[in-house]
Amino acid sequence: MAFFRERFVLRRFLTGACMGVAVTAVVSILFFLGAFDSLECKTLDARFQLFPFEPPSRDVVVVVIDEKSLFGLEFPEKVGGKGASRTWPWERQVYGRMITYLNHCGAKAVVMDLDFSSRAKKARDDEIFANLYIRKNSRLPVITGMEFKREKEEFAELQAFRKSDLPHEGVVSRYDAPDDGYNTVYAPVYPISDASANVGVMNFAADADGVARHIKLNYTFDGKPYDSLAWAAAKIGSEEPPVRTDAQGRLLIKWYDWLKDPTDYYSAIALLRSHDLMVKYDNVPQEWGRCDNVEKAEALGRLDVSAMDDGCIPPDVFKDKIVFIGAQASSLADMKATPVDPVMPGVCINAVAAQNIISRDFMYRSPPWVTVPLLLLFTALTGVTCAMLVPAFRRLWVAAIVLLALIFVYLAVFSGWAAHNFASNSLWMDVAPVWTGIFLTYAAATTFGYVTETRGVREFRKAFSKYLSPELVEELSKDFGSLSVDKGRRQEMTALFSDIRGFTPMSEKMSPEEVVSLLNEYLSAMVDVIFRNGGFLDKYMGDGIMALFTAPRPCENHAELAVRAGCEMLQTVDRLKGKWTDEGRPAFDIGIGIHSGEVIVGNIGSERRMDYTAVGDNVNLASRLEQLNKQFNTKMIVSEETYLRVKNIVDARDLGTTGVKGKSGEIRVYEIVGMREQGCGMSNGD
Repeated sequence: MAFFRERFVLRRFLTGACMGVAVTAVVSILFFLGAFDSLECKTLDARFQLFPFEPPSRDVVVVVIDEKSLFGLEFPEKVGGKGASRTWPWERQVYGRMITYLNHCGAKAVVMDLDFSSRAKKARDDEIFANLYIRKNSRLPVITGMEFKREKEEFAELQAFRKSDLPHEGVVSRYDAPDDGYNTVYAPVYPISDASANVGVMNFAADADGVARHIKLNYTFDGKPYDSLAWAAAKIGSEEPPVRTDAQGRLLIKWYDWLKDPTDYYSAIALLRSHDLMVKYDNVPQEWGRCDNVEKAEALGRLDVSAMDDGCIPPDVFKDKIVFIGAQASSLADMKATPVDPVMPGVCINAVAAQNIISRDFMYRSPPWVTVPLLLLFTALTGVTCAMLVPAFRRLWVAAIVLLALIFVYLAVFSGWAAHNFASNSLWMDVAPVWTGIFLTYAAATTFGYVTETRGVREFRKAFSKYLSPELVEELSKDFGSLSVDKGRRQEMTALFSDIRGFTPMSEKMSPEEVVSLLNEYLSAMVDVIFRNGGFLDKYMGDGIMALFTAPRPCENHAELAVRAGCEMLQTVDRLKGKWTDEGRPAFDIGIGIHSGEVIVGNIGSERRMDYTAVGDNVNLASRLEQLNKQFNTKMIVSEETYLRVKNIVDARDLGTTGVKGKSGEIRVYEIVGMREQGCGMSNGD
């Protein structure tokens, strides 16, 4: 028995493991095809929001051209003899004032995340900006931006003149960037690009869902590599730090809980005001605080009083810092979606990436060769758990609920581990494939259990419909898994044997057709009685019947049910005898033997044929009691074990002790005369 139990456990284990392997194969294929990329990126965004990071150092400062900067700056002009004001685009000298002040503050570098590819309205403004502001402040490296595009050939030819503004020497880079087929460049006009310390690429390539999670470090144009704006800024004054990029040459940005709020960066109008105050007083007071002195503001002449609430920026804010200047105003259309903020100034993407590189503070993604084994581990664990535990529950829906709760434990364990690695080790572990694998394995296991149970119900109904009443078969089939009919077990029950008296000599006087008709009518009536009383029709033995009370489900009053069935069988035979006599057919009596005790019940037989039956000495004794009816000239005899269970509800006659075949000693037997509330209606004699 232990051998079969071990084989059953091993089979369940292997079934669950195979489910896990199969699901792993399917999910891995989907994983490598990119089916989980979108969902996985959303989980990354959620992790950045749940586990905010702080930069190890603050080497970068961001200044934005916001709405107040656009409308707070005025340029007196004469248009048609009347005064007018213009806000955008700004004249080059405005940026020059910014550079001058930042140079005075001791900034490490200035990164202009702005478009200087168009000529200034005044012909000499570009040269003035390049010579008077950029070259004059030579201690302060100025990095400007350019953009590569793929244009239609005819349009690219018209824009070919712009290539003359490109820094033709390119850069020396350790990172190979794929050539994306750019054919047009929008670089700063020649005086500005020539005066710049470097010209970085401003191209923005969001992920498929439009969110900025990666940034390219290098671009290739006409076969030459060029730095991105962030990479060019990070290299200022230091060696190229080692950076891990993906196959597209992209850096995975580690987003901070920083630069996602307007208080994290400064307004350009405040930077300009700071420059003008520096010029006004020819010094830079360290204790400026907020510049809310209206008289000073009016004395500057170029600033609108309404913009004074932006305040001034003390010099120490910019000292030894890389200052990024870019657009924030909605009208300039440079707002991007990021994992930490759906609307963030585009300049912040370059600023955060530069801070990652400068601080050597990177986010890493676990490689596929780590994800797939983890997927296999958790799917196999889920499959084995489901396969092993489903049989432990009587009802599949109960198993499904319990296992679902357990599956959420597995999900919580894995997700917690992934969250820990994210927060503590800056490691992005792919969770979507593992989540999918766990749920698919759970679904496969429960579906397999449902199919198995459904098939089992069909087989159970088919097998037991000939042994039990249709109502009882339907009831038992709802919980057949708890019956364990495939495994033998010991059970207290009552066996009933009945046999026709004198059937053999009677049948010799009848035609075969008459014998079959009479026997079928009798047996059908007896089976109905057995079924009505909850009995199990074990088998026909010629003209004899063996019934069990009760199987396959145990019942406490099995002896009472068997005795009631015996009495009703005798009453039914008496009615049939009257009918057969009226029809001119021969009539007969039956004898019944009943005994209660422990038997072994289960599916017994060979691989070719199996029957659900009971075996044991107590079954044989019931058969011997049926044969004693001839000796005592009775119709129903029960053993003392059965009598003691039903003595309060029957009228019986003690027949004394007698010997039976197969028993060394004598046993006490009783004749059942009738039920106390209703007689059996039987008469003695054959």
